[in-house]
Amino acid sequence: AQIVKEHAKRRQAIKTATQLTEQAQQAREPAADIAMQATDALLALTDVTGKGPVRLSTILADSVTALEDRQQHRGVVTGVSTGLAALDQITMGLQPSELTLLAGRTSSGKSALATTIAAHASQPGAVVQFSLEMSSASLALRLLASEAQLDGYRLRMGYLGNGAWGHIHHAVATLGQRSLYIDESPHLTIATIRARCAT
Repeated sequence: AQIVKEHAKRRQAIKTATQLTEQAQQAREPAADIAMQATDALLALTDVTGKGPVRLSTILADSVTALEDRQQHRGVVTGVSTGLAALDQITMGLQPSELTLLAGRTSSGKSALATTIAAHASQPGAVVQFSLEMSSASLALRLLASEAQLDGYRLRMGYLGNGAWGHIHHAVATLGQRSLYIDESPHLTIATIRARCAT
């Protein structure tokens, strides 16, 4: 069965490549649209379709097992820690397969919170932060001020005492060890974000 699926995927890849080649040669659509279609088509070939329907009794049995494990390890963060104890207490960390949204009014600190969480989460693993509002340089300065425990306004304005440079160099070395990537590209689509995270 696996060999049949593999051959079917290869045939679909050939068909997709042929269609994309024809579209590119006809030049009826913008190149960016064709590239996006190519990305979507190729990702569709690699997508895992999921387990399909699962009987409720099976899901409940897995849930009871998870609850027993949580009882054994009360209060332990089971996901990726945000670095914020109160938030981790509520969410048990960032959980796989869950979408966590930050929402708030303008200038309420959403980007700062997201950057803080991303920086903390990047200690054990790689994190990509997509920023449509702030430049990567601005986010990096915020991280630097936070890690160096310096006032962000004074840092941006250049009001630094001699003692601050030791903190800055230490913070740069610490942050440089983390696998945190910032993408400030404008007009990102879900398909583009997915493609960039896949590489």
